[in-house]
Amino acid sequence: MDDGVFNNTNSMNVAQINSFLNQFPSSCISINNGFSAPDPTGYSPTTGFTYGGNVTAGQVIYDAAVAYGLNPQVLITTLQKEQSLVTGSSGCSTIAYVGAVGYGCPDGGTTYSY
Repeated sequence: MDDGVFNNTNSMNVAQINSFLNQFPSSCISINNGFSAPDPTGYSPTTGFTYGGNVTAGQVIYDAAVAYGLNPQVLITTLQKEQSLVTGSSGCSTIAYVGAVGYGCPDGGTTYSY
């Protein structure tokens, strides 16, 4: 993938992301299924991440894309590829949410920290 595509933070806005997610009746992260999460508002090496109020998945995806200079479509694709959270075809367990981006979930073993 060309860097210009991978780094295009303006490929989708919040409304477009939410509209895309709402196409899937079983989506784990759509507004239609009541998903909301704390909005990541910043990070400091000494204090960790900071969060705002609960927002839609579209807002979280958009804010993360802008913060890290990524195309939101890359994040959406990763959420689907790793745990099927976009379509919801594999269920919406807690481990699916954290495992989608590898948070506290090693590739092997049975001990997970989430």
